[in-house]
Amino acid sequence: MGGRIGYSAATGLMVVVLSWFGIISVLLALVPVVAISPILLYIGNAESARQAFPDHAGQACAGSRCWH
Repeated sequence: MGGRIGYSAATGLMVVVLSWFGIISVLLALVPVVAISPILLYIGNAESARQAFPDHAGQACAGSRCWH
């Protein structure tokens, strides 16, 4: 996608600024971690599959799920 050091630096800077002013604590008080965790797990799984298997990211992401 063309992202380089700028995206990572901007993300790190925003995390520092939001933490410094206490905005992250307010957001975590409003939205429980239990609601955020599945979303972050899905995004991490999808991005890992996309990086490891660029031509078959959808199949790799679906195959890594635990289907019970």
